[in-house]
Amino acid sequence: MSKVPHQYNVQRLYDYTKFHIQMYATLVAAVLAAINFPGVFPKDDCKLLISGITTAALFALAGAFGGFICTNMLHYDGEVMVPLDQPAVIWSRRIWRVKLRALCSLEHAFFWIGIISGFVTTVFIVLAD
Repeated sequence: MSKVPHQYNVQRLYDYTKFHIQMYATLVAAVLAAINFPGVFPKDDCKLLISGITTAALFALAGAFGGFICTNMLHYDGEVMVPLDQPAVIWSRRIWRVKLRALCSLEHAFFWIGIISGFVTTVFIVLAD
């Protein structure tokens, strides 16, 4: 079956997004555990602590947008193709004038900003000491 542009199989997109949500939850838990683990994030180093909390928040936002994507997949049968250019439905209403494609982009953007934020700020703070 040929792939129609801007459309994806519902079941594959749903499974892919569920995997991402699980990954974000794991990353948030890992960052929060590192913050609370003695010696990893010194409590007196406010910059490093803020970096960890910011990174965890960005991963949580990525997970939230992944959840919005998954809830939109519930409106379709398993093997149909989903047009990503249709409006997103959140809480059974079209609250935003946002397309599903934008939700996918926001999910990935928050994830990569979280990765970059956590890596760059941690490296610069550690190198500055």
